[in-house]
Amino acid sequence: MFSLKPFIDFLFHHQVLSYLILFLGSYFETVIGISFFVYGEIFFLAGSILAGMNILNIWLVILVFYLGGVLGDSTSYFLGRKYGYQLYQYLGKNFFLKRYLNKDNYQKGSNFFKKYGKYSVFFARFLGPISWITPFLAGIYNLNYKTFLIFDFPAVILGIGQFIIVGYFAGIHYKILLNLFFKYLFIILFLLIILLYFYLQFKKFKRKKYFLDLTKKWTKNKKKLIIATIKYFVFVVTTIIIIFFLFLFYLSFVYQGSTSYTNIKKNKSILLNNKYLNNCKNLNTYYFDSPSSIIQPINIVLITNKDIPTILKNDWIKDNIFKKENHSFKNFLIDLKNKTLPVSNLYANNISQDVAYQYKKKSLTKREHIRFWSFTNKNNPAQKIYLGSISNDDGFTFKFYNHFFSPIHEVNKNIDKSRDFFYQYLLKQKNIKVDCRYIQTKCQVKKTKGAEDQQYYTDGKILLCKINLKR
Repeated sequence: MFSLKPFIDFLFHHQVLSYLILFLGSYFETVIGISFFVYGEIFFLAGSILAGMNILNIWLVILVFYLGGVLGDSTSYFLGRKYGYQLYQYLGKNFFLKRYLNKDNYQKGSNFFKKYGKYSVFFARFLGPISWITPFLAGIYNLNYKTFLIFDFPAVILGIGQFIIVGYFAGIHYKILLNLFFKYLFIILFLLIILLYFYLQFKKFKRKKYFLDLTKKWTKNKKKLIIATIKYFVFVVTTIIIIFFLFLFYLSFVYQGSTSYTNIKKNKSILLNNKYLNNCKNLNTYYFDSPSSIIQPINIVLITNKDIPTILKNDWIKDNIFKKENHSFKNFLIDLKNKTLPVSNLYANNISQDVAYQYKKKSLTKREHIRFWSFTNKNNPAQKIYLGSISNDDGFTFKFYNHFFSPIHEVNKNIDKSRDFFYQYLLKQKNIKVDCRYIQTKCQVKKTKGAEDQQYYTDGKILLCKINLKR
């Protein structure tokens, strides 16, 4: 099947030829014979999407589409007028087709086009494959060309115009539309499945007189019949919903996807300096499928030759990570019981966090949790650099997360408070020697009153700590 995205990419990189390609697509879309292999919708949408993105000129796109459409229809018309009747007679000699392609049927077709031909030309443009053959048939049955053109031209404008409008506005808002589409993809699929199911059930009821069968089989009592029917639909809908949400749970939280999704490791060594820390892009964390939506920044850096469990001791509980580890539904229920819910899988520079911990206070609603990205120090390969992102879960809220409406933690927007909490925690540890300082970066985010969509605010300081064991 022809894919739209590669074609858009091709047009984007060959803009000089793009108008000619779009014209040819619009032209051959209704030229009889070729039209079976050329899908005009692909050309109409691709061209108008690029116009909406200001890559192509919208007026030139409209011109080549309409010109190609009218010329293509006219070509089919004249091919039908010159060769159509000969083709009709030739095919009429075929043993299997002569029953349909005979003089009587030709006369019926001719009478039909004399009476309704002009309307057929107009409405065929909106009927998919019928639009491919109607201009050819109009030529075969000798519809007046002037009449053909009068009704074909507005049909081309409206028929192609609908794709231009959709594609153009999709091009303007394509990022928003793509995000919405992928965010709610499974909701859309679920609703379509439900609608399809009830449509098929309706057909089944209509064909087999299902309600009448129920009446004969169970009871003649209308009340019981209604109750039985309601129970049936409740059972079916409930079953579909349960299966749907189990599937979503697996897909959203358990399924790891391709290796490119969770195992992007690039260069796991790092040279830490002011240039690196002042590049806010290096400090942003995000969901893999939405890198432009920043969840929270890196706000802690640990330089040490010790591992994280040694530093955190038993005061922090290791968290499972959704969509990174093979986390079964049973394990999820155990986490729920232990009040140690898994954390979301976040990425920094296309690398997912290595580990996540929450402070020992067990609570489903309120907790301090921190994620760590582990790197090797380029200046000292025996030394580890841990980039950390800490925040505080402060209650629950209901939002769309990974395709469906669910209760998720409400993160405290004041992430500096959590950073400072971790600093105080390190200072209290007796088994480690801590040398910490705050580094001011250019990545400040001010608190905005009334901005519900604001993820966090910060003074832009990073807590940098060098940690060694006390002797």
